[in-house]
Amino acid sequence: MFRVEVDKPIIVVGVNGNAYSYDGRGKLEPVIDGQILYPGEVVITADNANISVLVGHDFYVIEPHSVAAIIAQSNSPNLFVDLTGIGFTLPFDVLIENEALNEAPKINLDIQKFFNLVLEGKDPTQAFTPPDAGSDSSVNISEHAANTGDVEIQYDNDQLLAEAGFETYYQPQAQAFDDDPEVYFPSEGGESGAIELTEGDLEPKTYPITASTILLVDAGSLPLNPGSVQFAPESRGQLLNLLNETITSSQQKVIFSYDTDFQSLVGKVDGNEVIRFVLAASQANNGIDANVTLTINQQMPIDHRDKIDSSFISITDQQLRIFFDIEIYDVGNNAPLNSLTIEGIINDGVLPNVSSDSTVRIEESLTAHSVSGVTHIDIGSDNIASIAFSELQPSLVGITSEGLATQYQVEGNRVALSYVDHPDTLILTVELQTSGDYVVTSYFPVDQSETLADLILPLNYFVTDFDGDNSNIGTITVIIEDSNAPPGGNTGNIILTEGDLDSAVVAEQYPVSNQSSFVIDAGFDRLLANTLHFVESDLNSLLDELNLLTSAGQSLQFSVVELPSGQLTLTGLLDTGQPALKLVLTPSQSDILNITVNVSIEQNIPIDELPAGLGTQHLTMNGELLNFSLSLQATTTDGDVLQKPAQLDVTIQDGMAPQLAASSSISITDPLDNSTQPVRGDGALAIDLGSDALKTLDFLPQQSSLDGLLSNSLPTYYEVVASKLSLKVEGSQQTVLTVEIDLDGRYTVNQYLPLNQPTDTNLEQLILSVQATDFDDDQSNIGELVIDILDGNDPVLQDGAQTLITETLATQTVTGQINVIVGSDKIDHANFLLDQASLQGLTSNGHQTDFRVSGNVLTVYIPATATTAEQTVFDVTLTIDGSYSLTQYHPIDQDPTTNLTELSLDVTVTDKDDDTSNVGHLLIGILDGINPDGQGLIAQAVNQEGDLDPMTYPTQGQGSVTIPAL
Repeated sequence: MFRVEVDKPIIVVGVNGNAYSYDGRGKLEPVIDGQILYPGEVVITADNANISVLVGHDFYVIEPHSVAAIIAQSNSPNLFVDLTGIGFTLPFDVLIENEALNEAPKINLDIQKFFNLVLEGKDPTQAFTPPDAGSDSSVNISEHAANTGDVEIQYDNDQLLAEAGFETYYQPQAQAFDDDPEVYFPSEGGESGAIELTEGDLEPKTYPITASTILLVDAGSLPLNPGSVQFAPESRGQLLNLLNETITSSQQKVIFSYDTDFQSLVGKVDGNEVIRFVLAASQANNGIDANVTLTINQQMPIDHRDKIDSSFISITDQQLRIFFDIEIYDVGNNAPLNSLTIEGIINDGVLPNVSSDSTVRIEESLTAHSVSGVTHIDIGSDNIASIAFSELQPSLVGITSEGLATQYQVEGNRVALSYVDHPDTLILTVELQTSGDYVVTSYFPVDQSETLADLILPLNYFVTDFDGDNSNIGTITVIIEDSNAPPGGNTGNIILTEGDLDSAVVAEQYPVSNQSSFVIDAGFDRLLANTLHFVESDLNSLLDELNLLTSAGQSLQFSVVELPSGQLTLTGLLDTGQPALKLVLTPSQSDILNITVNVSIEQNIPIDELPAGLGTQHLTMNGELLNFSLSLQATTTDGDVLQKPAQLDVTIQDGMAPQLAASSSISITDPLDNSTQPVRGDGALAIDLGSDALKTLDFLPQQSSLDGLLSNSLPTYYEVVASKLSLKVEGSQQTVLTVEIDLDGRYTVNQYLPLNQPTDTNLEQLILSVQATDFDDDQSNIGELVIDILDGNDPVLQDGAQTLITETLATQTVTGQINVIVGSDKIDHANFLLDQASLQGLTSNGHQTDFRVSGNVLTVYIPATATTAEQTVFDVTLTIDGSYSLTQYHPIDQDPTTNLTELSLDVTVTDKDDDTSNVGHLLIGILDGINPDGQGLIAQAVNQEGDLDPMTYPTQGQGSVTIPAL
């Protein structure tokens, strides 16, 4: 038993007979030349077989009927153990296709236990029962096929177990040699063979790859010497030169050298071994011929790129062919007549393969930004020389950016998307590396469809290895996420001040106009100017509110027009079709992204302010400002709309308020009493209308100049109803006067009854306050109508006919009339003058008379005396209509010559305005009545006597007689 420590796999360089390897996983297969045995494998020989192996630089032979195991130990990585002459049972279910082995007698051997005893230095024969040391060869092995769970290897009685220590003895069969000498002849040589190897895979890595071939070389007269085998020196130098010139690995030159110790041609790159061609030989079974083995051990890929055809090397059809000339000498150091030739064929291995499962997402932005990704590349047998995009990229056809046409260009591992009109302006680039890493850079947004938020771009690519082999077509998928829709919310405004209806300045006259502009920001994607439109939901409610507007009280009808260019027009018309307001929004592309909206507004006629309580959502009043807002929407090139609509605020500022002149004056005179037609006066108050037509021109409710007015001394009150003022008499509600004013400032005064004017001026001045309100409810200053009402005609008395009365004894009354011509005012009262010349010296029955005046009553009387009371002779009462009555109680002493007393009583009347008439005269004649005659009258006197005691004498008697007056 012997041990050899090894630190690398074993190369089988020769097999003589039947030998098998078992890998410990249920796989048993024949051992062949060129096979590499790895640690952990078990080799079994039978039928006098032996195996020649290389362990590093050392050559070993596994003798017949031995079991060799390469065992890993903790302090010795690899241990080669030769156990000779020991049969054992494989503890696995395996199939050995070897007739001799299958016929071996069955033995039972616990191999693990056996190995442990050997390693511990103990005698396994003491531990196992005799059947373990062999059995009868007559056992029928057919009952013990591989599927029965074990395979038995039996003794063939050629070896015997020796003493303890396990030394073995082997006596090969003697060979008989013919002692007769033979004529010498060299080996003919000229044998040729081939070895073919297919490159391994770099991923998953299957390198190194090893292949061997054995060339049986016939000997001549002398046995061949296996140790003399070598690459033919005559061609070796030329071969090395060609190898160095033509062989590359990943396009790096492979430097070949000749290793004489190991008879190897070794190719390296930067000191790293790429490939090794190992030449070895062993004696054939006949002991004369030789088995020449060529082993190729490839560690790294070899390029099969350039087409080469030379005597030693050719590269065609993905095959590298190398022709090796080999020499082997016999034991007499004689070379064969012809060189041996072995052709080494190295086939290109697995082609590269690329995947299609890599996806990256990148968000749009206005600034350049990148994301990285990696796609899996199955390298195959050769390293990747290049990676490239396919020339045709269907997913990039028809893409637009900001609505502009684009084009793409493939430059190897880079594909770039740019504008057709600006090819130097990049939109998107994707750059691949041979490692599978790639970078996607976005410079400008691309347009997504209206239905999909993301733009999905599958990009085709492939790799080429250093053999020039192309992979399949793979794809990387770039998903360009639509950026957030533009935020919107931009606000524009335009302000218009109404014109002036009366202005002489042209710029202030209707129509008036103004312009402004504002920008709607796009965000990442370009907003299309021709997509500008009103937000329909807001527009409908806005139009409903705008239709509440009026111009001078006339209703307006608003409508909109949207043109394909994006121009928007809002128009308000009167029912007659006359334009009132026109608002035009004209969008334009201010730059690549944004929209500039130019706004113009024109107003042709005034617009009334919004009545209180109307329009709350879009249409509002703020002081003198009429405001309404238009919601605007626009669409980006990829179909996104503004997150928040843009807004245009329109403000119509009220112009000048109406302005009234400070005052306007007219003068009228009181009408005549009982006139059937009023006195009329007309005037006009100047008005500057301002920006709006007047809605009202009204009297203020409080008119202090009308307080306390009298008409014919009767109290009055006034009523104000808008533009009409009425002065009326309390109680009777007779209209004294009315004043009406029109919207143009013209006014009319109608006076039906007189007013009581002061007597010192005979003038009553009315100052009536008026104020205008336009249709914007703007109020003017307060104007005044100054109305001077002059006193009319004073009353006039015209003397009437004389009134006669004839005295009688009875009281009698007579009436008379003085003509009273009433002026403008009714007569308030009649008066007797205090001085009455015609009453001076009057007597009644001889008694002196006197008179007194009390207003409209004149009384003539006989003053009272101590013994008599006052006696009224007559009185006269004068009424305001000029009629008077005279009642006579006692006679007046007439002139006996005329028997007539003529009176002229001075009177006046005063009207309600305290205007007194001229002095009129009541002409009265008092005729003397019938004189008395006393005829037939008898007077009697009666006296009664007195008494003497007491004395009552003298006595007196009286009598009377009544003489009737006539």
